[in-house]
Amino acid sequence: MRKIIVITALLIFAPALRGGEDFVFFVREGDTAKTLTENYLVRPTAWERVVQYNYLLKPGNLIRVPVDLVRNEERAFLEFVSGKTSFLPAGGREWIPAAAGLILQNGDRVRTGPEGNAVIRTGLEDRAVLRSATEVVYQPTRGFLAGRTNRITIVEGTVIASTRKLEDREARFVLQAPGSELDLVGTELRIRVSPAGETRFEVLDGEITVKAGREKYTVPSEMGLLMSTPSGGEGDR
Repeated sequence: MRKIIVITALLIFAPALRGGEDFVFFVREGDTAKTLTENYLVRPTAWERVVQYNYLLKPGNLIRVPVDLVRNEERAFLEFVSGKTSFLPAGGREWIPAAAGLILQNGDRVRTGPEGNAVIRTGLEDRAVLRSATEVVYQPTRGFLAGRTNRITIVEGTVIASTRKLEDREARFVLQAPGSELDLVGTELRIRVSPAGETRFEVLDGEITVKAGREKYTVPSEMGLLMSTPSGGEGDR
């Protein structure tokens, strides 16, 4: 029995998600087999296989689901985790250990410890690498004209983001920092937010436009921008 428990734990908290492995669901208040099947799985009968992987459907459980059973278009999930990386579900009070493959929902938070790292992937190729001592909030939106936006708000720490540049993008990818935000397409950059709210942008490839209040600043490749957030809430360059 002890060996079985150890093996199960290793499967749930594997450090990375590779082809053929599992997505992970956090069971939330109000979740049922019917709602999870309708919202995520490829067909109604897929739940029968999910049941074979898990024991109880109750809030707080992590459910392992084979990748081929999940509709992953527009999904945001943890592609990789290492070290001490934690997850706080929207409306929750307790941080729990994060797992590779964990699907994120609106308001979920991810936090890496002093030696932790994590990668959030949205859509096909957009990624946000969370370096150590970083906390972010996933806050997607959907508008009538703008469509879906995968928004990641950086509370504190360092994020390295890379996005693809294709005309057929299924969703926008936005990074938000105190007093400013970026709409990224075909760009690679590093953002560092200090505990005092100071934000440093470093463009590694491509070009970015930083919106801060009513102002916009264009930053070319291999250049940077330093912004502070005064008490009024809008960024100063």
